[in-house]
Amino acid sequence: MAALSQRTEVNRLEFRPIESKSTLLAELARSAAPMLLLGADAENPSEFYAVEARSAKGPLLVGLMSSGITRPVAVYSDDRTRLLVGHDEFVSGIALEKPAVAFVYDGRHLARFTDFAQALADSVLVVWDIGLVRLGFDGRVAWEYDAGDVITSWKLSPDKVLLELHEQSGPSVIDLVTGKPTG
Repeated sequence: MAALSQRTEVNRLEFRPIESKSTLLAELARSAAPMLLLGADAENPSEFYAVEARSAKGPLLVGLMSSGITRPVAVYSDDRTRLLVGHDEFVSGIALEKPAVAFVYDGRHLARFTDFAQALADSVLVVWDIGLVRLGFDGRVAWEYDAGDVITSWKLSPDKVLLELHEQSGPSVIDLVTGKPTG
């Protein structure tokens, strides 16, 4: 099995809250930079956010309408040509050079998006309420792991992730390459 090439730093962007849908739409309309709107079909949008992503092609303003069940998070690929945005029950992949939404990963079967736990050379580890996904910046899923229980915390080692689960004593250890539990 190939060893993972881990990045030492996650290129994270923080979304800033916007007070209302109308304020978000007005800001996007005023933007001199290209813009994208995510979550326009969110069920009962109640929170609104914006973030400016920068690439070799220049800035891109990303607006987000959210159901408010999670705080959105974005991470860049190493070459800054892709951006992954975790929000509600989805991860949206944005091709910054176009700019366009390249893919949307639907994680509803794993409940809500929680965080990007670690960026890897070609993918990120996405933490959901009850599972993990190793997701490539190109939208490819290397593996999915359903913990069957709420993940209360996680810790990474070079080749494994240790999960603390709500109803389980002791950690579950998951191999980062295969996504399978280890003994």
